Amino acid sequence: FLLWFDAYRLFPWIDIPMHFFGGVSVGFSFMLLLARLQTVGAIGGMEKSVGLVIVVGLVALTAVGWELFEFLVGNKFNGFMAQGDVFDTDADLFLGVIGGVVGGLIELGRIKRLD
Repeated sequence: FLLWFDAYRLFPWIDIPMHFFGGVSVGFSFMLLLARLQTVGAIGGMEKSVGLVIVVGLVALTAVGWELFEFLVGNKFNGFMAQGDVFDTDADLFLGVIGGVVGGLIELGRIKRLD
């Protein structure tokens, strides 16, 4: 949607909240996945702090995968700049992981399992 309307060129700052809230949503999702896996008996109980560390690690892995995707898309389609410089990539990774921590902490307070 944002690419279609050229929003990243018109509003370069929009990349910041997109990566942060993307991390929040991925953190929510992985925390819910851990809770669901416990509910169905696929994994045993764990300390909530261990679950949060696992979720943050999975969010970081997802953020790196996303940046790799941006790199590959930028190289495959000439003229389509999906990724900026190294500073932009580092900022994207940082914001994604911080968003994942926030999302994981919020969801950790809501779920019943993971203990």
